[in-house]
Amino acid sequence: MSGCDKESARYAIATDTVPVVDVGGTHQNMTSRQVFKAMGLKGTPVGCDLHYYAPGGWQKLSAHEQGWHVFYVLDGQGEYQVGEQTYQIRKGSVVYVPPNTMHAVKNTGVGELALLFVAGRG
Repeated sequence: MSGCDKESARYAIATDTVPVVDVGGTHQNMTSRQVFKAMGLKGTPVGCDLHYYAPGGWQKLSAHEQGWHVFYVLDGQGEYQVGEQTYQIRKGSVVYVPPNTMHAVKNTGVGELALLFVAGRG
């Protein structure tokens, strides 16, 4: 595993112990728990975070050349654009974003949109 020290890495964590951080850049009204970073696993071929979009929160349309994403909706509802297609998402929905594909998300609900985010390379 590149990017982590096996001696100090943790392989299980309670996500409520991971601090919530504000995310800027291409995101509006979004916070995150950076789970793999908290576990000492930053730089591994796969990553995992929890993303929270406040009502009206969104991510600007963007793409990642060498990375894929999978999102699992833990709570809330919204819209997820993958390429030219926009999907209505809600609790229990799964979204896959292939590498080098434009994508964006928007919370269209009245409550928080909570997503489990898994990313990989290649």
